[in-house]
Amino acid sequence: MLRSLVSNSFDTSIFKGDEGLIKTTVYLSIDEKGKISNIFAEGENKIFNQEAVRAITAANEGKIWKPATEDSNPVKTIFKLPLTMQFEGPIIKK
Repeated sequence: MLRSLVSNSFDTSIFKGDEGLIKTTVYLSIDEKGKISNIFAEGENKIFNQEAVRAITAANEGKIWKPATEDSNPVKTIFKLPLTMQFEGPIIKK
């Protein structure tokens, strides 16, 4: 479900279209009450990282998730979400 929300929020128009394969890993904290915070991305493409953080932030606006549990008690956890996009460049018609 999180992946679908992020996908629907992602703005691909900010890319040139010739980036090829780009990857990032987004990390986010989910607290004991199910709220998301501390979102950051690690990857080689700075624009992709920034857009991934923006999309996840937008997709989770007002959302509450079921937190992880330990011994039946809700606990804070860090969630890791790998993201990959393939850009093949503009199609040139002859």
